[in-house]
Amino acid sequence: MNNGFGYVPENPYVIQSGKRAGKCLELLMFEDYSFISWQRKRCDEGCTNPAKMNKLHKHLVWLMTQGNMRKSKRICPQCGKNPITHFSVMRSKYGVSVSTNYVCCDNDNCKEKLKGLAFEKTPDILPFKFWVLNYFSSKTDQKMISNLFRKVLGLEERLTREKAFEFFKR
Repeated sequence: MNNGFGYVPENPYVIQSGKRAGKCLELLMFEDYSFISWQRKRCDEGCTNPAKMNKLHKHLVWLMTQGNMRKSKRICPQCGKNPITHFSVMRSKYGVSVSTNYVCCDNDNCKEKLKGLAFEKTPDILPFKFWVLNYFSSKTDQKMISNLFRKVLGLEERLTREKAFEFFKR
């Protein structure tokens, strides 16, 4: 998929140096999205001309764009018709609570139905987009949301760098 500047990678991007040397960006989308986001901002700040982006920067732009375009093939449990696009988050002083049972499509009626399933507080209804992970400062909360993403997006098996790359490339 073209991301506006023609970069489409052939392989996963493996970090060559630093604390995350040997780590694959595609897996870090699920394991440490705050790092991916931070690295992208750092690259954006250092580059005023898109034509001069280095490979890391191009790969981050591509990967984050692809991540936010992924769609679920699972159907909304509220209406039974449309693909899942949103999830419910209950926050407490102990962290967040999410489940594949508390998801819905983009239909406003389904979102209202999902809100009605909450007991006391009104949950946050958020889109299944990777950028949403930045809303959660706790690594534990990010991991819970990321695991929910994997389930809803059909990535429940052991995720290798090749499988993660193919997921973002399609």
